[in-house]
Amino acid sequence: MTKKGLTPMIATVVLLVFAVLMGALVMTVGEELVQDIPDQKPSSSTVCLKEPRGDPLKTLQVQFLNGKISRSEYIAKERALIR
Repeated sequence: MTKKGLTPMIATVVLLVFAVLMGALVMTVGEELVQDIPDQKPSSSTVCLKEPRGDPLKTLQVQFLNGKISRSEYIAKERALIR
């Protein structure tokens, strides 16, 4: 009886071990790259939205996000709209 290759069971095990080793390698390299990136948050953000027509709650949300009304005004108007 001559054997010309691996049995399917051995080939499956070899492929699984290879996949686990490659995953571990990628995770290790990726972790080192991510640790090198400083934790920086943007100093500000800009929201550019058109005011939607027909939905007063969405219009109110856009006004708040664009800085046209304060947080307390937004909450008060939102409560009035929801009721």
